[in-house]
Amino acid sequence: MNLGVPELLMVLAVALLVFGPKRLPEIARNLGKAWRTFQVESQKATAVLREGLEEAKAELPDVGSIADEVRGLKKDLATDLDTLAERPSPRLDAAAAEHEDT
Repeated sequence: MNLGVPELLMVLAVALLVFGPKRLPEIARNLGKAWRTFQVESQKATAVLREGLEEAKAELPDVGSIADEVRGLKKDLATDLDTLAERPSPRLDAAAAEHEDT
């Protein structure tokens, strides 16, 4: 809120007219207490959220180890596929033998 000195003085003058000089200090004191309570509760909520975030981060596995595991699985799969491609299939051999007989 961009309130300057003239705006604050105007708000104070209106509050003085509306609430009167006897109740204005009481209202200001209550507003101060409410503001202080709000700040304390905000700090508590922030601390709880940060703590929960840290716990969640601690429970998550390391992303680097997951990436390494995926790379290893990819290499194993490629090796298995190469091995299968090099080995002749018994079904293909049987189909080729039937084709030669006909």
